[in-house]
Amino acid sequence: MSGFISVSGAVLMAGVALNSIAHAQVSSEAAAAAKFIPGLAAEIVEAAKKEGTVTLYAGQMGQGQFDAFKKAVPFVKIDYVQLPAGQLLARFEAEKQAGLNQVDLFMSPEAGFMPMFKRGWCEAYRSVADARFSTAAKPGAGAYRVGAAPFGFMFSPSRTDSALVADLKTWKGAFTSEKLKGKRLGVVNPTPGSATAYALETLYANYDGSSMWGTQRGLVSAVNIYASAAPTSSALIAGELDIAGVVILGPAGDLLASGAPIGWVAPEPLVMAPFAGCIATNPPHPNAAKVLWEFLLSDAGQIAQAPQLISVKSGVDIDSGMPDFIKKQPWYTPLNTSQLLEAPEETRMKISPTALADWQNIFAKK
Repeated sequence: MSGFISVSGAVLMAGVALNSIAHAQVSSEAAAAAKFIPGLAAEIVEAAKKEGTVTLYAGQMGQGQFDAFKKAVPFVKIDYVQLPAGQLLARFEAEKQAGLNQVDLFMSPEAGFMPMFKRGWCEAYRSVADARFSTAAKPGAGAYRVGAAPFGFMFSPSRTDSALVADLKTWKGAFTSEKLKGKRLGVVNPTPGSATAYALETLYANYDGSSMWGTQRGLVSAVNIYASAAPTSSALIAGELDIAGVVILGPAGDLLASGAPIGWVAPEPLVMAPFAGCIATNPPHPNAAKVLWEFLLSDAGQIAQAPQLISVKSGVDIDSGMPDFIKKQPWYTPLNTSQLLEAPEETRMKISPTALADWQNIFAKK
């Protein structure tokens, strides 16, 4: 009996020793970073520390998200590949079809993300935050909605009077305002799968584009089409535009944070373009992919998205995370999410060709 107890005790002691060694292998830096991501094992963070890099493909991310992640996990560098939605989707698809596994994390407008997901290019990874997301915010195994961005207008406060801004606060006003006369307008090209295409298709499903949008033809003095929100925003800052129709994402918040003279308005009812993402199949940095993904899905990651995205957990705006300097702007109006414009997927697919073609000519002078 005593021999049995001795052996059992030895086995127990050995197990405790091995467990202690395992925990001892987690550095203080990894342990500290793990506290920013509740529920994620510190060992995964330590493994991510050894990988050192995570490759992210995404259309737009605000600097606030990068800064927040760098502060929380300073030892993992984000290798960020940023392209307009159409180009990003084409690159990801080409790489996967060629058997190349170069992406850890992939995020895009949901309209473009879902075809990639359906081809089996997402890991069926269940987030530690899974229970906090509604069924609607989980479009498939391993896929999560990271947010939804409002479609609206950025403008130059010095070149846009308050009466026009008031008109832009509703879609009816935006469609029919005579105060657009002589304004220079910039729009983002609605490539298939992009957030702009999603937003425009939703508008066409809810409004009579031919009669309402048609009233604007001949009002604006010029219309320019840009590849994405970033160059559109830059043109606005440079004085080349007075108003820009964009999905309000990271560039708007980043420009405002830098002191750029711009404002924005999201017409009501809100048109929200959802964004989704996943860990790609066979990621080159699997642990770092989990760390970044879990951070983006955490409360810290969600708040870091302000002011460009809406929380997908609660469905309400995250004004609590909106910087004070933005709230104090005279043009700032809290986003009202009590009413959202939506369109069934099958409807959007049917009207897409017309919507995309009209978008490029809708403001053309006649």
